[in-house]
Amino acid sequence: MARRVDPSSRPGLADYEAVGHLSGAVRELRTHGEWVARRMRGRTVWMVNSTARGGGVAEMLPSEVALLRELGIATEWVVLESDEPDFENPATGAARWRWREGDPELWMFCRTGSDAVVG
Repeated sequence: MARRVDPSSRPGLADYEAVGHLSGAVRELRTHGEWVARRMRGRTVWMVNSTARGGGVAEMLPSEVALLRELGIATEWVVLESDEPDFENPATGAARWRWREGDPELWMFCRTGSDAVVG
């Protein structure tokens, strides 16, 4: 089952821009964000994770989702859960893919990082 996660409010771009050495980077991010948002119009970025708490990705996603939304990019976060004993969470599947274990037909669904594709 996929459960949608609504991240709690986080510091926004204005908060980061108020920090002197970050202001230029935030202005540049806004410019590039507008460009990306125009091209993403009508599409949604889906963040899929195995947990909403704990672990590095789950700790970064609330801020990332909030900032992408602030830039005008439709973004959703879902957590895959199951009570089934045979359910393999995505983190384990991705680790197996990296080491080429498990079902090779599923490797294409376990891309991470720069290999991920948004269509």
